[in-house]
Amino acid sequence: QPDQVPDDLPPNIVSATYLPLSKLLPHCAAVVHHGGVGTTSQCLAAGLPQVVLPMAFDQFDNAERVMRLGCGSWLPMQRINVVKLIAHLQQLPRTASLCTKIAQRLGGPRDATQRAAAAIVRLLA
Repeated sequence: QPDQVPDDLPPNIVSATYLPLSKLLPHCAAVVHHGGVGTTSQCLAAGLPQVVLPMAFDQFDNAERVMRLGCGSWLPMQRINVVKLIAHLQQLPRTASLCTKIAQRLGGPRDATQRAAAAIVRLLA
């Protein structure tokens, strides 16, 4: 929502209507996001620790799975404040080795279409 972005952003903050995660994630140390399945899975495949702030639908389940995997934590949007978010971010370095192991198990970021086709072929064989 460009109309919600302040005009006086600091020079180290980028606002864009769209950025492909495949280009952005390699430059991240961690990700704070809403818990959508696409963002969650791409962060897992990239081996990045996550703080998930779910709002609706499957986002709560995805957030719980991130936590159970040891790849981050989550906070309900209704309870978030700066102090709590900082506390969660400070805990993320402890999850880094597990995030790397999960990414290795997933095979890293790859084309989902190729993975799906390979899985279908294996099932049909």
